Amino acid sequence: MRESLVVIDDQISPTLVQRLCGKKIETWKIEDGVCVPDRSPIHTRSHGTVCAALAGEFLPELELVGISTGGNGGAQVENVCAALEWCLQDGAAVVCMSMGVTCGLDLARMGTAVHALRQAGCWVFCASSNGGKLTFPAAYPWTVGVKFDPTAREVQQVDPRWGCDVAVGLFQSQVLDKLAEEEPFFHARTNSLAVAMAASQVLQAGGVDHLPVKSQKLWVPDGNKAFQGWEKPVVRLLHSRGKWEALLEEFSRQSYWPVLLSEQVETDWSKMAARVRCLEEAAALLPQLAETAILFLEVPEGSPAVWDYQLDLSQMEAKEACREVLGFFGEEE
Repeated sequence: MRESLVVIDDQISPTLVQRLCGKKIETWKIEDGVCVPDRSPIHTRSHGTVCAALAGEFLPELELVGISTGGNGGAQVENVCAALEWCLQDGAAVVCMSMGVTCGLDLARMGTAVHALRQAGCWVFCASSNGGKLTFPAAYPWTVGVKFDPTAREVQQVDPRWGCDVAVGLFQSQVLDKLAEEEPFFHARTNSLAVAMAASQVLQAGGVDHLPVKSQKLWVPDGNKAFQGWEKPVVRLLHSRGKWEALLEEFSRQSYWPVLLSEQVETDWSKMAARVRCLEEAAALLPQLAETAILFLEVPEGSPAVWDYQLDLSQMEAKEACREVLGFFGEEE
């Protein structure tokens, strides 16, 4: 079986990829939800072309494959899912993708696909959002979320992993040097441009956990003030153990993206939950959660009352709790 590296992105030019990194690339595209050979004469220096060339540079030992999911970076979620499913069927060894979505609703198909890929032994490397928002599939526990951080030393695992797994410091690239001769932008580094570099170092180390650690002091000095500027509903949960997952699933079913921040859970963005130890840590996550619809919070006793409503889950089941919360905020099911 071939050892393939699949780049999922927008349009990819085989001619320019080979010119930039010296490797041939087999190109496919998503058409009507199906992955088919792409024989269109593309000659643009697109985002996908650059990312594919970087993949060829940093992982030259793997057979290079590209899947175009749509032009100009505007790929639909369904196309990305179709590409991921094709990677599973084809037995890809590594997937690199510099695209994603910043809304956590209606992503069951995507989550299922990346989970299945990881179970099959495939590494999936994804760029986190350049804007700092929580991004999928990068935030899933089955992928390696990548960000560029000029303070990182080469490639490091980040702690805590709140939606991102590794940070890539300043790095050299022959592909980017060639591009920078015509376009100065490529002297810079971004999350997307760092994905292939991260993949090469993680694979060489034998996994993210074998990389040196970069501790992130994610802390807002005045958590109370940060929450006062938060415009989304905040609900404090009491006695949530064993019940919060059903509650979040019910809100998702009602098309509200819920997130739980609690000291009693482990971070798992497939369940839309993150572990925080105090209000100041919770406040540090707010910029990443800008697109959530409702925030559930569990913080130690004595914390400032930053919530709009308090809900005791020992007294009710998920559907009733959902109705009560939506009724309080003037929403109807």
